[in-house]
Order: sequence, then C-alpha cells, then structure tokens
Amino acid sequence: MTYVRLNNKDYELPLAELYIKDLNSYVRGNVLNFDGLDVETKYKVVDYLFGYLCRTFIMTLGDIQDTDPDYKYSPAIKDIRARMDFVDRMQKFCRETGKTEKAIELMSKLMVEMLTIKANVKEDFEQKQTEETAIGGR
Repeated sequence: MTYVRLNNKDYELPLAELYIKDLNSYVRGNVLNFDGLDVETKYKVVDYLFGYLCRTFIMTLGDIQDTDPDYKYSPAIKDIRARMDFVDRMQKFCRETGKTEKAIELMSKLMVEMLTIKANVKEDFEQKQTEETAIGGR
C-alpha cells in the first residue's frame, strides 16, 4: 500500500501500485512526500498526482451519485467531481501567471478532499461488510 502525505497527514493512494510508477523516486517507506522539494519539482509531482487522483476518484466513486443518490457521501462526491475541471483550469492559470505555489495549494486542497471522501467511503463499505458478516453468521 502506498500513501501520500498532505498537510502532515497520510492518505491511502488507491491503485497506486498500477499508476504511480513515475513518482517512485519520491516514495520513502511507502509514503509519497514532496515536502522539501524545490517549487518546480513539487509542482510537477503535485500536478501528476492531481491528475492521477482525479482519474482514480472518478473510476472508483464516480457512479455512486447516479446509482445511489441517497448515499450519505453522494453530494460530496458530486461536488468534488463538479470542481475538478475548474481547479485544473485555475491551477494552470496560476502556473502560467507565475503563481506556482498557489497552483500547488489549489490542487493540494482538492486532493485532501478527494482522499478524505475516498477514505470515508472505504470505511463505510468495510463497516457494512462487517455488519453483513455478523448478521450472516448468526
């Protein structure tokens, strides 16, 4: 399992073993940590990670809002999906206008939200599995 450290917290990276090979040189002890990198390198790593997380978020959670609109995390998933393109365009604009640190900040903020929702959904799913197993075992 691979994790990313954002805001001093580690988040699980879904499907990282398949898609994140280009960032392996930044992984230490199963944690992708880009603190201490120069701004240009950090931007490249965060931009790559942002694109990766957007794709995996859509692959793993994208249809929940359609298949189960009453699910407690559906509104948050829908909100994040609606903001992905805007944040991507805004961070590119910031980068082009010399505000690279602001671009990194914008992407990092949405990545934290994506990873938090992903972790919450995973925890919720695991809890439901445990409850179903307990009920089935009676």
